[in-house]
Amino acid sequence: MAFPSGVETHASSPGWDACGRRARRSVVFTQGSPMIVLQTSFELVRSLRAQVLPAVRKHDASLASQMQRAAQSVVLNIAEARQARGLRCHDKFSIAYGECSELKAAMQLAEVFGYVEVDAGLIDQCDHVCAMLYKLSR
Repeated sequence: MAFPSGVETHASSPGWDACGRRARRSVVFTQGSPMIVLQTSFELVRSLRAQVLPAVRKHDASLASQMQRAAQSVVLNIAEARQARGLRCHDKFSIAYGECSELKAAMQLAEVFGYVEVDAGLIDQCDHVCAMLYKLSR
């Protein structure tokens, strides 16, 4: 499996995992590289804010608020996980994964209710963040 630049696997280079433990089969972030999942989650939130939230807010303020809180929780838990170590780190990535899954379901729900037509690229972007968080939470 190919990873973005700045990310290596343990098989190619010994190091530490994202939670400060000796890497096994998990992703290893090279020294000085940005945490890709945090950048990608910010891009997801920007897209959500521009494309989905305004339309949903017109029809259902409660759902829009829930989507916004889930998006905030994704980013903030990732940021907190970067400073945590051990099991606490994995817990924060796991919470962010759950919130990202909730965000995806909320976007799909808004589409089912006819509030907005969600771009397939935005759903794919959400899936990508979920996949990275799933890997980091294990």
